[in-house]
Amino acid sequence: MIVWWVGRMRVFSDENLEVIHRAGSSPYLLITFNEMEMMANGSRFWGQRFCEKADISALGFISRRPNWFPAASVVKAVEAAAPILRTAPERILYGHSQGGYAALRYRRRFNAAVAIAFCPQVSIDPKAVPFDGRFARHFSPDLHANMGIAPDHAAGRAYLFFDPFHAVDHRHAVRSRRCRRGRISCRST
Repeated sequence: MIVWWVGRMRVFSDENLEVIHRAGSSPYLLITFNEMEMMANGSRFWGQRFCEKADISALGFISRRPNWFPAASVVKAVEAAAPILRTAPERILYGHSQGGYAALRYRRRFNAAVAIAFCPQVSIDPKAVPFDGRFARHFSPDLHANMGIAPDHAAGRAYLFFDPFHAVDHRHAVRSRRCRRGRISCRST
């Protein structure tokens, strides 16, 4: 179902996420992924105010709960958004925490020129990241099978921002650099 708001339209919705398109004048499409505290409400997306103020064309992916954007839902959403994606000569992915994970994980799926990730996790699977139990309660083996970030997910450039004094974030950043094909620059926030 496509739903219109002034300047925005919902192009996809399922039990895990929704996607909202905002037309703008930028020569690129900014694809945003929310952090876990923001949840889909049918009318807004992460980074929306910034996109409105700067008149940036955007495609906002918003989770319905802290679910790290399950691959099956993202695949369906990308198919639904294909007409919008085809018109974008350049795609930039942008996210924080679970959204930073998605920006890195889905670079190839979007054929992104750039991914910008703030404090991303390389995985929420407790077996893959035994050093980080913060998000274990959100992990579902059925929903999150094979959801770690792998070298074949890389496309374009990736910029990872993290706090090197936060031990757990630092470990995620180091592991993110190990599973890359492109360049990931790490900076402190």
